[in-house]
Amino acid sequence: MAIKNSEQIDYWNGEVGQKWVRQADRLDALLEPFADAVLQAASLKEDEYVLDVGCGAGALTLKAAFQVGDRHGALGVDVSRPLLSLADRRAAERDALPPRLKRPTPLSSGPSDLSML
Repeated sequence: MAIKNSEQIDYWNGEVGQKWVRQADRLDALLEPFADAVLQAASLKEDEYVLDVGCGAGALTLKAAFQVGDRHGALGVDVSRPLLSLADRRAAERDALPPRLKRPTPLSSGPSDLSML
């Protein structure tokens, strides 16, 4: 059975998205070893550009953004408005320039040095 994109968008913008927001700190802690392994394997360099598809609450996107700096930075996209709102709040709490976070549109941001899916 195939799931249409609209069903996924509704799913992540409903109670499930709110639940992930409420549990974000705990879930991020559980997933942190995987995020760290991804970033270590990526060997990001300053001034690279990172695209994080399905960024959720932005934990990995924020880490990547601060590794590459603010010249190109990181773009996190997600269908979940609740999770993107949390990611925006988290980015605002940081001292350095935050990554860009948005709902997906046809990709027109150009090539990236690393795409995390």
